[in-house]
Amino acid sequence: RRDVWLVAWCGCWESYAWTTTITQLAKVWIQEPRPDFRDRCWPDLQPPFPADCQANVSTSVIEDGLKSFPSGHASTAGSLGVYLSAYAMWCAYKRRGGSQHLAMSAISNACTQLFQRATFVLFLMPFIGGVFVGASRVYDWRHHPWDVTTGFGIGGVVAACMLSRVISELEMLDRTPEAQVKEEQGLRN
Repeated sequence: RRDVWLVAWCGCWESYAWTTTITQLAKVWIQEPRPDFRDRCWPDLQPPFPADCQANVSTSVIEDGLKSFPSGHASTAGSLGVYLSAYAMWCAYKRRGGSQHLAMSAISNACTQLFQRATFVLFLMPFIGGVFVGASRVYDWRHHPWDVTTGFGIGGVVAACMLSRVISELEMLDRTPEAQVKEEQGLRN
């Protein structure tokens, strides 16, 4: 149904928006230097370094050098990875009637278990992709490991909060009108 997809995608975009907002506010507030900050300001000097940046670069390059914590790439990758992976698993295993929905009666039990494991790994791909994005930021010397870990944590927590709200809305949409009437009558009694 169209309204189910609308609720799910709006939740995903809301998760992304909140994660980006929180991350950017933290970057401006904390202003931790990036690992390559010394190379930006004093490319030819050896320690001790002067108190002010003496490089012949624009102020935007220097300001960007002070926005390491938390990692924006890792937080958005964590948000989208956690949201998409968890939503896919919820749709397959919970919303559609549990793992019995994934099992076909014509195939053996061993094939069913293999199919379930394969779909589980497939559903984890957005999450694994987010981990690789964070690792690449450390490898490229743009962030410290704690920047990436914290960014991924921020994204994961925001995604979990948004997904719990979206799932409760979707469960309400999935109820039949008769079940909703019975539930309302039960609450009144």
